[in-house]
Amino acid sequence: MMAATAKAQTTTVTIKPDAKGGHNVELAEHELGLEVKTKEKGDGIIVTELEKPISSGTVTFKVSYQSTLTEPKGYRNAALLFGSKRGAGNLVGVGTLIGGRSHVINVRDKKLLKNVKAKMKNNEKFDAVVTVDLDAKTIKLVVNGTEVENELPAKFMPIKFVGYNVANTSTAFSPITIEH
Repeated sequence: MMAATAKAQTTTVTIKPDAKGGHNVELAEHELGLEVKTKEKGDGIIVTELEKPISSGTVTFKVSYQSTLTEPKGYRNAALLFGSKRGAGNLVGVGTLIGGRSHVINVRDKKLLKNVKAKMKNNEKFDAVVTVDLDAKTIKLVVNGTEVENELPAKFMPIKFVGYNVANTSTAFSPITIEH
């Protein structure tokens, strides 16, 4: 007799411009979904709590993002956030340093910071797929064909929160598709 395999559940997380739970951000509607802009210098984050924490197995996040800056100079970046608690130090940041021409997995430990250089344009749209194996404690990011891998420290589990991060910039994000 063959064992039945569980079918992955797919949900979409949409953060609206009137969302609560942000820090140092202004939110606005955008054709991609949501524009996130820092109010003052530093990190800007907006997160929302998942209906059910994800504590085991493999979870895949899909999100698109694009800088909304129109001037030629300025910081350009974007990250998907996920983790067990609110606050930047409690959330893994997975995304792109557009000005730095690299894709990054930041687990809030400089010794464990992983980034991979890639060719990109300032106004490029990025399609990111983040695969997290909670049992093996690994993270894999694939953005526009470039891959980055890192370990997942236990402090970020279970995954209770997801959202977006920008630093000194303005970026548009799509809703987050989650498969688990």
